[in-house]
This record gives sequence, structure tokens and C-alpha cells, in this order.
Amino acid sequence: MGLKKIITLFSSVVLNISTIYGFPFDARSLTPRNRTGSDIGLRATAASVTYTGLIQVRALDGRVIGFVRNQDGLLPINGVNFGSNNQDLHVTFTTPTTGNGPFDILATDPKFTAPFYVGTALIVLIGIGSAVSGPFSNVIQSQSILWNINPTTTQLTAQYINPDGSHPTTVIGYDGLRNSLFLTGDVAAWNSQNNPLIPATAVNFFFVPSTSPPVTYNGRIQVRAGDTGRIIGFVRNVAGLLPVNGVNFGTPDQDLRVTFTTPGLNGPFNILATNPAFTAPFYIGASSSATFGPGSGNSGLFLNVDQTPLLAPPTATGQFSIGEWGFWFLDSATGKLAAQYVNPDGTRPATVIGYDGLRNSLFFTGDVGAWNTLNNPLLPAAVVELFFQSS
Repeated sequence: MGLKKIITLFSSVVLNISTIYGFPFDARSLTPRNRTGSDIGLRATAASVTYTGLIQVRALDGRVIGFVRNQDGLLPINGVNFGSNNQDLHVTFTTPTTGNGPFDILATDPKFTAPFYVGTALIVLIGIGSAVSGPFSNVIQSQSILWNINPTTTQLTAQYINPDGSHPTTVIGYDGLRNSLFLTGDVAAWNSQNNPLIPATAVNFFFVPSTSPPVTYNGRIQVRAGDTGRIIGFVRNVAGLLPVNGVNFGTPDQDLRVTFTTPGLNGPFNILATNPAFTAPFYIGASSSATFGPGSGNSGLFLNVDQTPLLAPPTATGQFSIGEWGFWFLDSATGKLAAQYVNPDGTRPATVIGYDGLRNSLFFTGDVGAWNTLNNPLLPAAVVELFFQSS
């Protein structure tokens, strides 16, 4: 069979399969579509509530199957974890002030690359996995703002939105043979269409709080090249207008020392300077009111800012204009620090840290390549990664 025929056959198979499944896949937060009506979920009169913990998978009879997994690869969260506890997916979400949903669910300790939202995506299969925030992403058709919670039982339910805007009955299915989670309107019909050796079953999701105690860290922030891992230096600590905005190439006593406490999970949390050579504010974050996204050169300086709510849009701080600080996450195994910037409209874009070596300046953005195009520096900025180093 020639290469052209193989490609044609593969494309046909993908097209046919893609109309069958609905997985939880990592979706980034998109704007909800047509999220009104009695089918959206329970309504509460209380203020919004933030949850941090795990997603437990249970059979309809209440038997615990396990927790949603966390691994790298193509389908990182599409099954149940049957390995060690550190392969459970940890998440955070906040209910809206109008009720118990809809909301998106963010992975806080991803072992996979962005996107980091838990939703449903149409790729080769439509399944539960990592998705871009919102109803549909610009890369793959996905929905993330589809979750509701019953605060009494902590059961999580999904409300999928059809392309025509209708709200179908949405069921979470589990294909035990493939260890695959998916969304569908009818598990029995799914079985008839797919004829699995072991029929899939309907399951329920429940939120389970983390039992890990908070951990406090004290140390420095190391800057490494994103492509090679080469150590560039530590975040600086100097007096002046941009005291922490670059790398320290002086003496060790000019390294910035910080403290932060993880909330029983890997984030979000704030980072506080403990040896500031500068005047207040002393929290470390982004000074920006811009909207980040792919193809946009918008950015925010890595800077000392005043305290703002966790994972909140840019807030007036009194330092420069507006900023964010409560958006940090820690991979406790590697010490890597990651940031999740929140756009003014509440969406949470992929967030990278850039380093402008010519100006010795650290910044946050959604696209370093677009930043370089916009700013046309003599020496292009590069992606860097931050790592915590204990004192």
C-alpha cells in the first residue's frame, strides 16, 4: 500500500473515531457558552468557594475505583491512577458567586505540558483530558467550563454543550479495558457502537480534599535556560525602581531570599521577599494589566507587587499600576516554580517566563516569540525556568 493511501486511510479512521468518544482532556478556560437554565447544576446563595484536592472516580454503587491520573504523554489525565500516590492529579477550582457552577478545574501539579485545565477535547477521540480554558480552544475543540459541584456530597458533574448550543444529558463513562475516561450522552449506546470486549460503565466523579499538610519553604529563586537547563543565576535583590527584575551577577548577598507556603497541594500561593534591599511592596509577581495569549507579545514585568487575591485578574496594587502575585505553583519533586497569569477577563492563558539578556530583565508573557517580534531586541529574549533552592 502506497504512502498516499496509508495517509488517506488514517485520516478517514481519525475522522470516524472522532465522532464517537468524549474524553476529559486538559482544556484551558474558555468563555462559557449559553450557561443558563435549570440544567446547569445546583444553585447556592453563598459566596464563591475555592477547593483544592483530587478527583476520585467511583462506580455507581459507590465503590471507589481510584483517582484521576497525572502523567506525561498524549492522554495524561484520561484514566485512573493505579500507581503510587504521587501520580494522582491534584486540582483547584473556584465556584462562581452565582452558584455551584459552571467552573473550570485547573491541574496544580501537572506532569504534562500545557494546557492544564480538566475538560473534554475532540482529538482522535473525545475524552476527559487536558483542555484549553473555555468552551472551545483555538487548537483542538474543547470545553473546560462545564463542571458543577454538589457542596453537600462533593460530587462533580459535567454539562457538555453541543455545537448547536443545546445542553444534552452528560454522563461520565469509564472504559476499563483501555483505562480511559470519557463523556457521552448514553453509555449503553457507546458500548453498542464500539463493541468493546469489556463494556464501559457509567461512573461518578467526587472531589476529595488534599490530606497533605501545608509546607513552608525558605530559600532563593534560581533562573535556568529553558532549552538546556543551564543555570544563569539567582533572582537579584537591589534597591531602586526594578529591584527583583533581573539576575544577580554580583555577590551572593545580593541574591533575593524568599519564603512561601504551599496550601497542602502545589499551589496556588504567594512568594514573599525576606531580605529586601528595597522598600515595600515585598511580594513577588507580575506587574501588568495586559491580556496574554498565543501570538501576542503582551507581557508583564517580574516585579515586587502588593498583595492580591489568589488566581485573581490584575488588581490595583499601588506599585506602578496593577499586578498579580498569588499565582505560583511548585513541583515539589523538582523544585520548579511555575506561574499561572490571569487575564483581565478571568481567563488563564499558558504563562511562560522570559529573560531579556540585553536588559537583564525577567518578564511574564504568553508567547516569547511574539514578544521578540513586538520589541525587536538586538538580543532576542529566551524562555527561562525558575527553580526553588533551599537556603
